[in-house]
Amino acid sequence: MHSIYVPNAKALVKSPRSNEPDTSPIEKKTIVSILMAISDIRLRSYVMYLASAGWRATESLTMTIGNLENFDINTLKFTGTPFINASGKHAKTKKGKRRQLTNEMARQIEKLLAWNYRPRRVHHKIDGKWVNRKITPTPKITDPLFAPYHSEVSEYYKQAQNSKVSKEDTLANLYGATSKKFRQTTDRLSIKWEGENGNGNRRVVTLHTMRRFVYTQCKRVVDEGYAKYHTGRKTHEYDKATPDEIAEDFARVEPYLTFFDTSAVEQRQESLEKEQLKTRADVARLEEQIAELRAASIRSHENKEILDNTELPMS
Repeated sequence: MHSIYVPNAKALVKSPRSNEPDTSPIEKKTIVSILMAISDIRLRSYVMYLASAGWRATESLTMTIGNLENFDINTLKFTGTPFINASGKHAKTKKGKRRQLTNEMARQIEKLLAWNYRPRRVHHKIDGKWVNRKITPTPKITDPLFAPYHSEVSEYYKQAQNSKVSKEDTLANLYGATSKKFRQTTDRLSIKWEGENGNGNRRVVTLHTMRRFVYTQCKRVVDEGYAKYHTGRKTHEYDKATPDEIAEDFARVEPYLTFFDTSAVEQRQESLEKEQLKTRADVARLEEQIAELRAASIRSHENKEILDNTELPMS
């Protein structure tokens, strides 16, 4: 009689992937070095966005001028608190989200768009002849933030104009070209790969590393619920937070997601100093009240002793 081999069930069952991102292996100073090494303003803005918003890399490439809130398309300036609002169409969770941008990121977007729509001279072929002419691009709400301007000659838009190429394939090509430029930057900075001698098969720093960095900072400064909310993860208990609570938590974490602009840090330090002064005043007032209560207690005790020692007159 032949025996039937039954494999170990535990060996066939794979553990589910963790929903929590790994602890960030990158320090803030490394991100600063990477940003300083990027000469392309479009790539620098994109990496800064990933390192401050913490959204997924592909979804971030789909953001357009129309996704910006409190933004004047005529002046290319924010007119109020900077927000970005996404429908969730390209999100992994298919859930829309609205998040506040850091002051530094808002200023960087303004610089990027001013550069995108600057007057310039273009050299291209018309009817078989090379023509050099001056143009002033006109911004549109459908223009992507971190992709080439819609009228520029680029592989991305050549494929976008081809009806046989889907938008998803075009987005994949854009992500491939962008990530390649990012890898070239990290290679120039000699950022090691995984492994004891830096000879592993995976890079230590990738575009996804920026998302893990943001998650880690938010978790350390606020809590895990806010970290999931800020980076756009699935349902979590932070959905119940009020707008004021969200704004307060964002103000706490903003200095840690700011890399060059010190204004946010200075504002936070000023806010902390005011809170410390208020706390000191409250402590001093409580100490005075405690001293008064002690004095009143001592007087009450002394009066009681006097009454106890006083002999009542005989009737």
